[in-house]
Amino acid sequence: MNLSSNFISGATRVRAYFVGLRNLWRRIEERDKAALTLRKAYGELELQVEDCTRRLAEANETLRMEIQARENTEATLRDSEERFQTVIENSLDPIRVFNETRHLYANQACLELFGYQWEELEDLDGWAVVAPEKREWTRKRGLNRLKGDKIPARVELPMLRKDGKKLFVETVVSLIPMDGRPAIVSWMRDITDRKRMEAELIDAKKVAEAASHAKSEFLANMSHEIRTPMNGVIGMTGLLLDTALS
Repeated sequence: MNLSSNFISGATRVRAYFVGLRNLWRRIEERDKAALTLRKAYGELELQVEDCTRRLAEANETLRMEIQARENTEATLRDSEERFQTVIENSLDPIRVFNETRHLYANQACLELFGYQWEELEDLDGWAVVAPEKREWTRKRGLNRLKGDKIPARVELPMLRKDGKKLFVETVVSLIPMDGRPAIVSWMRDITDRKRMEAELIDAKKVAEAASHAKSEFLANMSHEIRTPMNGVIGMTGLLLDTALS
């Protein structure tokens, strides 16, 4: 009985040992499988990290190049703007920029033409310097231009200096964006002397035409005055020639 019990007890222990060994082996297999899965996941993660790092580096390089290109463009624009500003400011032709309410810019030649300081001209609308007889007509053209209507760019206008002296200006206008709104830029040229000479030529032509007319009338009258007695003289001469002498 004791032998049988001991045998059964030993078999049970052996069985339990093998069961434990099998369970241990399973846990080892599961651990190895988990480790393999972990290594695989880690490898995939490394690949993803490398890919993300590469794409991030490419994006950073693209961004760096875009920033550099933008900085180069801005530098070029600043340089171009400075050159343009220098050319405009030193132009002998008066140039001004204005919208429907005020002046936005005027170069030195423009200030000298109208006799204003910039602080005085700045708050005047663009049509305040136009002579009264053309001011409303010019204002309507300018407002229509600001709305986008096609208006002839070149026009000759009578304008007023600050001291009230009238002058004539030939101006060419176009639209430019300024402060987010359309504005009118006007290139001007003082044609007062030309207009004066044109008026003098017209007056001289009128005087010459009047003199020519007076001359024609004088010659016509003189011809009549001379022809009448001459007809008598010619007639008497004919009678004398036809009459025999006795």
